[in-house]
Amino acid sequence: MYDFHNIQPRDMPDTDYLPAEAMTIDGVTIERVIPEYQTLNVTGRELIGNTLGTLKVGTQDGERLQSRSRPAREITVKYQIDAPNTQRFREIYYQLNEILNGENKKISFADDPDKYFIGTLSDVDTPEGGKLSVVSSFTFTCFDPYAYAAKEDKFTFSDRLTSKQIDFSFKDKVAGKSNPVAHAIYKGFTTGDGASQSPKYYKQELTQLEYSRLNANDGALVSSDVLNNFESRLDNFKTTWNYNGSLDTAKIENGMLKVTGWYADNSSTWRKNTYIIITSEDWTVEFGRVKVELVDRPDVHNARPEIIGSSKSGFVGEIPYREEMGNQNLRVIFRYTDDPAGNGNYSDWTSLIYAHNLYKYQAPHLLVKFDLVAAMEQVEPGFWGKNNMVGIVERVNWLKNNVKSASFKLFGYGIYDARSYYLGVQVWKPVGGWDSTLAHSQSKPAQIEVAYKDATSLFEHVDENGCIYIDMYSKVSQIESNVLLDYLQGSLLVTMPVSNSLNIINNGTQPVPIRFELVNHGDNGFLAISNQKQAYLFGNPSSPDGVSSQKSEMIVTTDQNNDHGLRQWTINDGVLNDWNAYPAQQGRFEDPAVIREKRWRLRNALPYAEGWGTGTGGDGSGWHGPSASITFPTGKNIKNFTARFYAQFLFGNMSTLGLQQFNIWSTGRELIASVQLWKWVDGHGSVKVRIGNHWAYIDEYNPRWDNFFGQIVIQRSGNTYTVTIENIEGSGPKTKQVVSYTDAESASKLAGGMTYWKAINGGESSIAMNNDLYDFWLRKDNVESYTNIPNLLKEGDKLTVNMNDFKVTSTLNGASALKYQDIGSRPIMAKPGNNIVTFNYSGFADRPDVVAYIRRKYL
Repeated sequence: MYDFHNIQPRDMPDTDYLPAEAMTIDGVTIERVIPEYQTLNVTGRELIGNTLGTLKVGTQDGERLQSRSRPAREITVKYQIDAPNTQRFREIYYQLNEILNGENKKISFADDPDKYFIGTLSDVDTPEGGKLSVVSSFTFTCFDPYAYAAKEDKFTFSDRLTSKQIDFSFKDKVAGKSNPVAHAIYKGFTTGDGASQSPKYYKQELTQLEYSRLNANDGALVSSDVLNNFESRLDNFKTTWNYNGSLDTAKIENGMLKVTGWYADNSSTWRKNTYIIITSEDWTVEFGRVKVELVDRPDVHNARPEIIGSSKSGFVGEIPYREEMGNQNLRVIFRYTDDPAGNGNYSDWTSLIYAHNLYKYQAPHLLVKFDLVAAMEQVEPGFWGKNNMVGIVERVNWLKNNVKSASFKLFGYGIYDARSYYLGVQVWKPVGGWDSTLAHSQSKPAQIEVAYKDATSLFEHVDENGCIYIDMYSKVSQIESNVLLDYLQGSLLVTMPVSNSLNIINNGTQPVPIRFELVNHGDNGFLAISNQKQAYLFGNPSSPDGVSSQKSEMIVTTDQNNDHGLRQWTINDGVLNDWNAYPAQQGRFEDPAVIREKRWRLRNALPYAEGWGTGTGGDGSGWHGPSASITFPTGKNIKNFTARFYAQFLFGNMSTLGLQQFNIWSTGRELIASVQLWKWVDGHGSVKVRIGNHWAYIDEYNPRWDNFFGQIVIQRSGNTYTVTIENIEGSGPKTKQVVSYTDAESASKLAGGMTYWKAINGGESSIAMNNDLYDFWLRKDNVESYTNIPNLLKEGDKLTVNMNDFKVTSTLNGASALKYQDIGSRPIMAKPGNNIVTFNYSGFADRPDVVAYIRRKYL
């Protein structure tokens, strides 16, 4: 009889001596409980392929892909056992069987301890008999092929209304890209000292190697990159076309660009007119031309005697040098032609003058662009999305209202005339040009700081896109002139907002569902969670804080009497959600009194231009089509309302396209709420919901919106909007989506009217979908006078929302609460990277405490 040994650790060597791939199963590391066991290697954690479903049609070449999925993963462990005797040998296998067997075991490895797989033992290799030292293997099948993080990542609100210093630099800058760092630096030259050209004059951006030198204040310098020597020889220039010519010199004197060189060509015997022409490098802009008399070049004749006229082939001339010629490569053309004006039948030789070839006559510049809007995102990833600020105007205005001070530090120096030092700095003012000069004369990098004590003084120097431009330069020199930059840093002192959003950062490689724990504050009718793709709703957004003391009133219903035609509607004078390419209200609807359909609708089955108008884009593109609007009666003071549109969004084949908007606007004709259905050629349907100045929901190119025929309901109660989009008659999926969003700014505006707009983008009506409006009504919901009543959620209630890839479940104070969860709720997924998740609640409640959890997932 053998003595039994349990699986508690015994005589285990220190962790440092564990094999690199030592296996832990449900918290038990095998080597710790069986010292005689050692993991040799592990396979199956590497790449995993796909299981493909295909279809072969007729005699076609190849097959069609119908489906793709990940197969189960098999992880095989090769191990060695060295037992001291036969009794211990048997004990070891009893222990192994106890450790390995069972379903859905949690498996991890010493070389990746913070991740685990879920697997079940599926296969074992039988070790060689008659030995106490054996090598064998076993296999676990992971029916879920993914690895998971051992610990969940946790996210919660950390904001309070406080000031924060936002420090940003060029660290991690990628040349030519605006992500992850949008700031940029450009090189250039001007003919005089000081800042004289606008920022758009500078076009040559630093290279990646040069940007890498700006990561720290460490003495690794970026140069304005002029030549140390000006050599008047062919190597200095780039020649093209042929080798029968040369550009010998190029210089700037007294405002003139002077060039000398030669070009020998046999056609000079009959092409008697000779010109020097200066253009841009790509030939598209001509800066000037001058007719010249050829000069003697005996040196050319000695070298090229076979060319007729080579002895008199010298070109010498000058043209006025203008600032627009600066900071770029110039093309020099030597021309023989039969035309006195320099055109006609001609033969050319051409060369390039690089900008730095003229360094003796120009001052070097480094133009620094700091993007303040991008700086917020650089330091606070997801900042703008988390705070529901979409457009550049909205973001710049927020900075104007919340920046308290700013500074920009530049470490560098300038050199000219070999041993003279000067670095000048000026800041661009969009209105007024360059500001006054800051300078130093140090012979090594020294700091120049541009500081602003308040937002007013800062934003005198910030353009409409939120960028500030700083010009660094030295002086014109006859020997050498250069600007050398070591490091730059910008700082903004900002009053940070209190947000209803969280930025959930998924550092895994796969999308994962988010789990939420919320603690309610105040009397509250609902809690909603959304990420513009998926949404979750608990409770009723229309739950008031009290009982209405007035009755609701129907304000508008559709007049569906065909005899009345279109007299209820104002055509092509609506309020649009303008976030589309070249939106235009054009074309017309057919008169119901003429077409007299049994089921009333607004349709425009007319010739293209008559029914749809034409695109207003530069190439005739853009969304265009007729709109129909109703202005609500004056004096109704419509604060809370329910509006219902009923429309079709159908297509016969994927090649069609179309767009519809269902809009409510204020008495001042400002957009309050908009639902847009749209589809592009060969794409699936899309939905976008905008509340005031914010996107509340976006779900694009998703088959769940294909062939929709149903209702769009927009409801406002207090500061909260609830939008319901439901397919009722359409042949597509019976989708029902509920979106809740709180926006006090737009909710403060009284409803004044509605607009329905249908549009296409293209040159023919055959591409249009079947998009028509069948019905509309708006009801005023009077809830301003009320008696307080209890709501679903009380102070301190704890709501837990568990989500997986397929379903959502809710518990309230530990008990199941599915009956309060909206049927259209979907799991909120965190894709790899930043994920902005927004929380909404009744306007009379306070923001809940929120803790969000994700478990990273890897393949």
